[in-house]
Amino acid sequence: SCNPIICCSSHIYDIGFISLCSFHRRFAVNTIRTAFMPPSPSPFMPAQLADNVIKFRDATYDILKSFTCMDVVPDSGKVVVFDSELAIKHAFFGLIEHDIKCAPVWDSRVADYSGMITVTDFNAILLHFHDSNEFRDSSSKFASKLGAYTVRQWNELKAGACTKGSQECNHQPPTSSLLYALPQDLLLDGVRVLVVRNIHRLPVMQLVPENVVLCINNLQRILRFILHQLEERGQSGLLEQIQVVDLPVGSYNDRCLTTLGSTKLIDVLKILRLNRTPAIPIVDENGHYIDAYSRSDVRYLALDMTYDMFAMPIVEIVAVRENRMVTITKSTSLEKMFSLLLSSRKHACIVLDEDKIVLGIISLSDVFQFFINHESISLPPYFPPDFSPSSDLLSDMTPSPIVVTDPSPALATDSSPIPTLAPEQSPTPASDISSPYPLQTSSTAHPKSEPQ
Repeated sequence: SCNPIICCSSHIYDIGFISLCSFHRRFAVNTIRTAFMPPSPSPFMPAQLADNVIKFRDATYDILKSFTCMDVVPDSGKVVVFDSELAIKHAFFGLIEHDIKCAPVWDSRVADYSGMITVTDFNAILLHFHDSNEFRDSSSKFASKLGAYTVRQWNELKAGACTKGSQECNHQPPTSSLLYALPQDLLLDGVRVLVVRNIHRLPVMQLVPENVVLCINNLQRILRFILHQLEERGQSGLLEQIQVVDLPVGSYNDRCLTTLGSTKLIDVLKILRLNRTPAIPIVDENGHYIDAYSRSDVRYLALDMTYDMFAMPIVEIVAVRENRMVTITKSTSLEKMFSLLLSSRKHACIVLDEDKIVLGIISLSDVFQFFINHESISLPPYFPPDFSPSSDLLSDMTPSPIVVTDPSPALATDSSPIPTLAPEQSPTPASDISSPYPLQTSSTAHPKSEPQ
């Protein structure tokens, strides 16, 4: 059973316990074909997939098409849901307090879910208020505005910027509905949604007798399920035989941006927003790896939210963080890489050479894209240089969260070198391609009832 609760600034909705068997199919599932990222040449990209890599991919693909999204739902757990009238600042604190990266948003006015608020949204929020002349050189006004702005107001502002074609809007126009999967949908279809839409979390929604989010499926939870199934089938040994060098996945060379430790925080936030990269490796003047700043780290800025923080060097921002980014080498086994990602709850890892020079970055999205590219044979498919996958502003969340509302006040190729962005450099945004694949949303006609 799951026990979600909705948090808002004035009250808490307790949905109560529900049976995981009380659902049935009401809508046809849209068949979603897979959109792939362009291959990124690396100094060690394999010319042909090894037999054990093909066996591993085929075994994983078979698991994805043999199980449903319901099979990944935990026996018990809680889901964090934010009320649309919750202040943005409190939403920041809520994510930190419960160690999550996003939450569905409930709109009491229409008695339905209106979408998801994520760490990517928080990045955009900080950039928006930073660029507002009204708050320049005024930390008190900056903090108070974030405390007064609600989640609903931000969604309306975001939708307006996209409709007007604002330069800030480099993503698809947001919808007012929540993207979700049904419990009986194939796990393969759920993974396709995550890869095609370039998002990391997908709610599993039970529609009858009322709309209930059973859990938030993410790539880490699905990966953990796959590894368990491989062990049950006696195929887990394949992971120890495969090295990172054997997989045609990841971003290398000019597709992996790095930045100097002296780069200002505001510039790093802009890089994350414009390039849709999961993390930015930080290097010293000699190109040696120091650390990395990931998209999910943005939420911790709420603990000391002042206007002056935007001018701080990024190396000082990451110095106080305990959970460092995962690093691997090209000879790291797949078993160790997956183990490091799952234990650290990170979505990506940095690939280094023996001298701690950044070679590239591998994300779970890259790996799952490889899993579902079942029809490809030995070589990665060819794409034109200007090809770019679709992207949403929706991004990020973690497994089995809990919820509360007003958080405690106490939380107040070739071997060409990888380009390094100097503090004043500004990256060129990648082009977007709208996804032609329709997804189920909570705006579909079905019973709507406010949580009791």
